Amino acid sequence: QRYGGGGGGGWKRMKPDRLPLWRVKNILNEDDEARRFAPRNSKAIPNNAAAEEVLETLENFLVSADARLLVTHRAVNAQCQVDHVNLANRLYDLMVHPRANICKKDDVGVVCNGFLKWCSVECPDVTRPRRPDGSCEQRFDMLLLDEAQDLNPAAAHWLWRQPMAKMVVGDPNQHICAFNGARNFLKTVACDRTFRLTRTFRFGRQLAMFANKLLHLALHDPDPIVTFQPNGGGGGPAHKP
Repeated sequence: QRYGGGGGGGWKRMKPDRLPLWRVKNILNEDDEARRFAPRNSKAIPNNAAAEEVLETLENFLVSADARLLVTHRAVNAQCQVDHVNLANRLYDLMVHPRANICKKDDVGVVCNGFLKWCSVECPDVTRPRRPDGSCEQRFDMLLLDEAQDLNPAAAHWLWRQPMAKMVVGDPNQHICAFNGARNFLKTVACDRTFRLTRTFRFGRQLAMFANKLLHLALHDPDPIVTFQPNGGGGGPAHKP
């Protein structure tokens, strides 16, 4: 309902991970508020290069933990003579407040990071989810954050403020989502207790020994992988050689 403009249907506004440049251009060039930030007798977004820079500015803000879009989110190496910050702010406003769209000709929709940014700013409580009739379900006891190394700052900022115990699971050496603003949350989060999960049932002893050699070369002194699956008559744990 929050993203349906108060009338429901919010999920129908969900879009792919990135807004097309033609949509960014069309919406901002038709929007009265956006045109206020353009030079006289000029379009707010004159070309695709400008649309790309404004969109990059918005995306930098969406994955950050910041509550406001600032000049620090401006696209890297921006060269187009447009008001990146105000136009990106307007695009975000149209994303999270669909009724703000004055011209009504098109809807920006909501990308996944836009939804997470709203959660990061407003910090809705997930410990007491509501039923359709408005009543609250039973409170959760723990929040499990899996693949935590790939949380971007916006998602981490929201989830870490939830009033419940957290269990954080992941591998800092499998950090693969830097393209989405992830900063390897596992390397910065402070936990009361840490457990290292090194046992696997996915492969046998020979593969575990080979993996341990590679990990030792790459990480110098990693925790060894231990497996309990026999492989070719071997069997037993496979410790770091």
